[in-house]
Amino acid sequence: MSPISLKIFNFPPIFSSVDVREFLHLFGLETTRLIKRRNTNGAIVCVDNESEARLVISRLHQLLIKTHRLKVEYTNQGEESSSAELQSSPLADKVTKSKSLVTVAEKCFTLGYEGFPPPHLAYRYPKCSPEVLQNIARELAGNTAFYYQTLHLMNKMNLQPPFERRQDTITTTPAAEEQQSQATVSDEESELESDSEMHEPGKPKSAYSQVMHDILRNRIPEEQRSTLNVFQNYSRGDPTTKLYIKNLSKQVTEQDLEELFGIFFNANLLKGMEIKLMKTGRMKGQAFVTFVPVEDATEGEPLNEKFKNCIDQALATVNGYILKDKPMVVSYGKSV
Repeated sequence: MSPISLKIFNFPPIFSSVDVREFLHLFGLETTRLIKRRNTNGAIVCVDNESEARLVISRLHQLLIKTHRLKVEYTNQGEESSSAELQSSPLADKVTKSKSLVTVAEKCFTLGYEGFPPPHLAYRYPKCSPEVLQNIARELAGNTAFYYQTLHLMNKMNLQPPFERRQDTITTTPAAEEQQSQATVSDEESELESDSEMHEPGKPKSAYSQVMHDILRNRIPEEQRSTLNVFQNYSRGDPTTKLYIKNLSKQVTEQDLEELFGIFFNANLLKGMEIKLMKTGRMKGQAFVTFVPVEDATEGEPLNEKFKNCIDQALATVNGYILKDKPMVVSYGKSV
């Protein structure tokens, strides 16, 4: 039996071609061709038989990703070349209805997918328990593909490799660890919010808390940073009024940096920021952010202690924060 081609499209516009490939790879699908449909990326995948095709349709057709629902259609080589004509034609809907072997009501279910991992993947699964862990272990032992996918995911998440024997020092369940992690984030948020100098009076505290929560939740833990090449030989440097940032995504803008670091100061301390973002050349992906106090210290006079604390807090909090899919590496810049 010849392979069956399926066309999967209507991904959110934020999904790049790489995102589409990686997303489909999570479901065990290999992309044979990328397509453009209604200004969004899509893909052509092949499955071996009708049963697999039904399974793909049941799992992905009408799957909600943010505000977009995926669509899965049967296709063939001839249709691939004429997809541009079909996308604006009423005939496309008729073709989809006539060729679809299962209906949404019969087969589709919602996985609760709200974004692309990490950190926005959120399935509605039961809480972890010893029984669940035992069942997962059995599947890992009997399913080679699942085993390799698990190792691949652990590698992408920079988790400790499981190949060596570890000391059994963990006494809490995964659910308890998650609660402890949440408590750590909340404690750190509370500590940050207690500093009135970091909360701008004109900005609602709830918005400030939301931004801080996003930073803390999407930051690589300090104990895991040494496993990344970009944090090798990392040093904070000597305190100055300038921060040096590297490993920035090419999508990052000066406004992103201004909004990110601006939350650590209020109008009584910060006069402005001088941002130099390198977008070309060998220093591409690096930036310097210089903080200008409201009252510049005279030559030989130490900086305002509160102002220095805000800069130090900004460095400690933002270092390791994943901004637009890349972790920021933040240290003190050298004064001129």
